[in-house]
Amino acid sequence: MLENKEIEGLLSSSAQVTIESRGLDVWTLYLYAMKSPATKEKYLMRLGKFLDFLNLQKGGTLEDKSRAFAEKGRIDNIWAFNNILKFIQLLKERVDRKEITAGTIRNYVKSIKLFCQMADISIPWDKITRGIPKGRRYADDYITDVVALLAPVRSNSEEYTPSLSISIDNLPPNQNPTLNEYLDQTINAYYETLQEFRVMEFDTDSTLSGKPAYKLVSTDVEDGIDYKNLEIGTIIGDKVYFVTYDAEEEQYYDHLPIIQKMIGSLRIMSSSDRLDTDSSITEDSDEINPYAGR
Repeated sequence: MLENKEIEGLLSSSAQVTIESRGLDVWTLYLYAMKSPATKEKYLMRLGKFLDFLNLQKGGTLEDKSRAFAEKGRIDNIWAFNNILKFIQLLKERVDRKEITAGTIRNYVKSIKLFCQMADISIPWDKITRGIPKGRRYADDYITDVVALLAPVRSNSEEYTPSLSISIDNLPPNQNPTLNEYLDQTINAYYETLQEFRVMEFDTDSTLSGKPAYKLVSTDVEDGIDYKNLEIGTIIGDKVYFVTYDAEEEQYYDHLPIIQKMIGSLRIMSSSDRLDTDSSITEDSDEINPYAGR
């Protein structure tokens, strides 16, 4: 049994605990923090791409690179912050080119943030996440945004403008999920990656472009803001075509009627991966702009 003095020594201060934790292997701590094998695989892949960007320990293993980053980042957290920012900016440029979705960036941030937390590298994450566009936040490199529409900003105080995204998920080889299976995967991924994620409504009886589709209505919290989201998707061959509507919860129903009208007008030309909408809607700027005439 520990003596009182030994216990006092172990609990003397949070500063001492932090210093002692730095003696632990950061790689072991990072692996320990990940809950499932699927999460671990994706987190390691994303962390590896970030560490390759830093060009640390060229030719070394992922473990070697991670330890080198941890050692340098603890000494100079401004260096770590600037390099994370540069890496995220490159990802934002890929979003602009429609190579990846905005959600992919957030998942890279989650991987890097977890490592920094395990390594005791102090990073002002609110400054990083502030500049990341919203989107399908659990997305990965298989998913490509075809188009994203933003509502105009009404005031400087508005944190986030509602958005409608149309995307394609190129399913990995040898995967042929049913609507129910894909919906389950989507919900599980959101539970794993979003804060305070809640399913409000779901079914596989909806339609998109006249084809059977799943529907998911959910809420989550990010940076202290409550969001509500609508997602509708259909599977055609080896692709999932889906539409996502994201808005702050208090604005969600303001735009829902026009969003539903736009989703109802969507036509998928699967032979060319083209998605078209009814011209009678898209040519009417007052119909598209929820704030027109206000």
